[in-house]
Amino acid sequence: MGRALGTIAATAAVLLSLSACSGSDGDDDSGSGDEPSAEISSTLSPREDKAAITAAIADYDKALVGFNDAQEVTDDLAAVTTEQWAGSLLTNYEDNLFSNDQQMIGRWRTIVGVITLDGNEAEARVCNDGSKVFVVDRGSDSTRGAQPRGRAPGTVALVLEEDGWKVDGYAVTDGLC
Repeated sequence: MGRALGTIAATAAVLLSLSACSGSDGDDDSGSGDEPSAEISSTLSPREDKAAITAAIADYDKALVGFNDAQEVTDDLAAVTTEQWAGSLLTNYEDNLFSNDQQMIGRWRTIVGVITLDGNEAEARVCNDGSKVFVVDRGSDSTRGAQPRGRAPGTVALVLEEDGWKVDGYAVTDGLC
């Protein structure tokens, strides 16, 4: 039992930091700098972009449920994230949950606050509500003894791709919201 509680405590600490992994560290060496940028611009009004961003974040929350069940990047998750963020998310979950025969059950609820638009990038300040999300042993649907993930402020990074706004990073910070 002591090992299980230690594992759960360690997992809880890591899970809070899972979302703290940035989608981009600013060191993009994918181009030489000589190539023109293929920036996509929105044809929506700022109000419509903000509504689309809020919807993308809600779809991301829903997609995480299927991702945790399948323990792989699902079509639903791929539809609302950049390929880079989906890969980073999978690696973090594999390292900290799936390889320990654990999974999360329940559904995150991200409460969107202020959204800042900058061309084809956006940032949303959010409250990450995991009060109905629990880490449990793989295959279990019982939350008995498991602690909810809680609530914390955070920031969601998004980019505009040809098929809409995509989550490209999710950082949770210390504090309450």
